[in-house]
Amino acid sequence: MPICAFADQHILISKQMPTSIVNLLPTGSLSSLSSSAINSLTSSAVAGITTSALGSLSPKQFGYLSTDGILGLTKTQLQNLTTDEFININTTGISVLTSAQINSLTTGLVSSMTAPQLQALSSSQFNLLLFLELSKGVSLSTANFSSLTSRQTSGLTATSLSTITSDSFAALTPLALQAISSTQLGGLTSTVISKLTANQIRNLTSYQVTGLSGDQISQLTTVALSGLSGNDISKLSSNQISQLSSYTFSKLSSEQIQYLSSNQISALNSSVISNLSSARLQEIGVTQIKGLTYDQLSVMSTSNISLIPLLDWVQLTTNQIAAFSSKAIAATTNKQLSLLSSNQIKALSTVGVQALNTIQIQAFDTSKIVFFTTQQLNSLNTGTLNAIDLMNFQALTSNQIQGLSAFQLNNLQTKQLQFLTDTQISQLTFTQLNGIISSQLNSLNPSQFQSLTSTQIVGLNLNQIQSLTSVLLGEISGNQIQGLTVN
Repeated sequence: MPICAFADQHILISKQMPTSIVNLLPTGSLSSLSSSAINSLTSSAVAGITTSALGSLSPKQFGYLSTDGILGLTKTQLQNLTTDEFININTTGISVLTSAQINSLTTGLVSSMTAPQLQALSSSQFNLLLFLELSKGVSLSTANFSSLTSRQTSGLTATSLSTITSDSFAALTPLALQAISSTQLGGLTSTVISKLTANQIRNLTSYQVTGLSGDQISQLTTVALSGLSGNDISKLSSNQISQLSSYTFSKLSSEQIQYLSSNQISALNSSVISNLSSARLQEIGVTQIKGLTYDQLSVMSTSNISLIPLLDWVQLTTNQIAAFSSKAIAATTNKQLSLLSSNQIKALSTVGVQALNTIQIQAFDTSKIVFFTTQQLNSLNTGTLNAIDLMNFQALTSNQIQGLSAFQLNNLQTKQLQFLTDTQISQLTFTQLNGIISSQLNSLNPSQFQSLTSTQIVGLNLNQIQSLTSVLLGEISGNQIQGLTVN
């Protein structure tokens, strides 16, 4: 009986037929087998077929192999398949390829895979294909990637994604792209990131965007950055924000900036803050300004300090105000200074107050000057102290007056000194009076001199007493004389 007759009767190639019998068939006879006969070949039967005998099958016949038969294909057999033979393996057969079999595939076979075959792969199988790209130079075409479904991309690892070219990634459909997890996206190389389009960024979910590192976001082009929605921006973590470059932050749109929270503003690195443009600074809103930290404000350019919008300025916390350096305070406008609240004034550092010039000190009216602490007033240089408006100077409290040093008192202009009220004079301490030079003491008007208590008179030293003018001596009261006597 002819061999083909046996084939038609499925006798020789039944599932019970030993592998050795299949191998006894003439090399070219396999091509005569029917589809059902080929479908009946077991994995062990297929594994026993020589490469030359297997090669006699037509490309179409490879599509008849069952999943069990496919599992029998050896490394040698697979590597000797033609692309026509391989692309005819049905999708069910492709879906059962083992890791070892996938690792045996040649560059030509991988590149030849049809869309249905690729779509039949599990995510783990597809990961293996991408690993082949990395380790063996096996290449998937852009067309291959355009065929992928969410089923394949959902299981991609960060390592696998690191092997993908920018063109391949660009070929992914929106659904395939959205199936990639945020963690996986962290594997994208800088080359791929730098070539992402605005549409691709728009196709990412806000959750996926959180998977990009700050460095990756900084590698996006200006056009790609425009693809980030307000919701995307609001979901960026502090870690992502902290890694943004000055350039990237400067390229965010005004609308995108509005979606940043105060906590996100707090995460901006000092380089971003020190390089803020005046236009960008003025886009930061009232709520956001509260996020600027002590360290951030301490590195802000002096030109930007003066440009902080007034609505933002009045929202600054005491900790933020305390961050201003002497240069920053020197750069503030009188309008900004006049709007400081009592707590904000008290929060000014002594070095900051010391930097106030003669024009700036006049920004504080009688209702504001009283909130300066004794330490702050004590830090003022005499030029600035003398520039305080006379009415403001007269508004200083007893504690503030007592905070002035002897050096400051000795360098007060006569008009400043004589504008002190009798009450303020009576509050000068023993130490202050003892340190006043004779010329300053003699500058007091009679009323001021009479307000000195006997206790204060006791504090006067011999040189001061001997230097008193006849006018002041004529104003000494009985109580003050007692002080002189005691002294």
